[in-house]
Amino acid sequence: MVRDLRRECLDFSIMCMRPRPSPSLIALPLLISLGLTLDLALDLTLAQATPALSKGETTPASSPGPGPGSSPTSVEIKKRLRHLARLRQLRGPRVLQIERVSRAELKKYLRATLVDKKRTESTYADEAALLEALLLRRDEGSLLDDIVERMVEHTVIRYDPRRRKLLVVNNATPPSLALSGELCRALIDRRHRLPRFLRPFRADGDRLVARSALVAGDCAGVLVEQQVQRHGLNLSHLSQQEDAIVERLAPRRAHTPYLDALFVAPLRAGLRFTMRLRKRRSWQRINRIYRRPPRTSEQLLHPRLFLRNSRGKTIRARSLRAFGKLRPFWQDTWGELRLRLMLATQLHHTIAARAAAGWDGDRLVAYRREGQKPVVIHLIHWDSEADAFEFDNAMQRALAARNLQHLNPARSDTKLYAGAHSSQILVQRFRRAVLTIYGVKAEEREALQKEVWQRFSIGGRRLKPPK
Repeated sequence: MVRDLRRECLDFSIMCMRPRPSPSLIALPLLISLGLTLDLALDLTLAQATPALSKGETTPASSPGPGPGSSPTSVEIKKRLRHLARLRQLRGPRVLQIERVSRAELKKYLRATLVDKKRTESTYADEAALLEALLLRRDEGSLLDDIVERMVEHTVIRYDPRRRKLLVVNNATPPSLALSGELCRALIDRRHRLPRFLRPFRADGDRLVARSALVAGDCAGVLVEQQVQRHGLNLSHLSQQEDAIVERLAPRRAHTPYLDALFVAPLRAGLRFTMRLRKRRSWQRINRIYRRPPRTSEQLLHPRLFLRNSRGKTIRARSLRAFGKLRPFWQDTWGELRLRLMLATQLHHTIAARAAAGWDGDRLVAYRREGQKPVVIHLIHWDSEADAFEFDNAMQRALAARNLQHLNPARSDTKLYAGAHSSQILVQRFRRAVLTIYGVKAEEREALQKEVWQRFSIGGRRLKPPK
């Protein structure tokens, strides 16, 4: 019977909102919200796709929640919160205040959550310039304004972890799953304090992505288990349908723009991580993961590495004489997940995933002289020379797909491509490391790449520059 039910679970007919351009990485943890990414009609689909368990005699009862076409009341929200708290094995807040807001008030609130002392408007402008230099975004105006407008357009319910209130837009009916997702975030916030858990880390965006994906995948796993629990099952019974469920909840499209993919990818990775751990662990044991969460997106994509506490090597970037006293305006650890998304903008997602696997640490540094476009230096270390060769090959294919002029086709270890504004893009492989430089001038390229190999250190050791 369970085997038949597993087969039926493949027939989920889930409606999912189209992925929207992602917020900036700094704002990402504030926007990983089931109300934005899971606008799904999931409540009745499993019941419709699955026959009654006992010879067709029973019909699963619907979960507590607002009826169709109605706005949730305090009593209905309280019942739903209790139901989710029992399922997730978390203690729910005694009182969850509901605040009705207009679209204008919601827009003001959302903008206030995105801009503070550490995340100023100039920070978003810097990140927009970085993404443009990496060929991942075009100059399409203010990144911050674009984020706020899209959030306002697609948000009808929002949990505020700082004030611990549930914001509901006036005269709007939140989808049932969006409501459950926000209540799940309220439960996790009460236990693990989301503002503190999702705080930005200095020059380590990959760690922030991993934590954001953990929260998003946790809530998505609860919503899926909420459906199958009516039939006496849990996530462990759906292990064979893992790929199908993840694909239905967060569909993936070929050659997806980077920012669009970044909006959905943490949910996909987090849900897969949660489902794999839930096979052998209770929700109480999963709660302990928040004490020692994944530190890299590699650990999230490969749970066995998380269980072994395997981490990538630390790459340190030292000051470069080529830029004088100029300090970098951006430093970051990119991580396996974002490398995969970067390649997937031009290559098939399976090729991108295979090329990004084997990541063993990276460092991205961006400089910008006054009145000039940024110069971005990205050094990546790999588990083996075969992994480095595979990524190097995929990177060349991705750049060739952008129709960039190849300047030195004869060289095998160093490739040059013509960039914008008379600049060049360098891709150089040396042993287990791959160096990519974007936006460098032709007359500065050789000196800069040699200095990077001399000055950067991988795992505390400096590499000798390739000949």
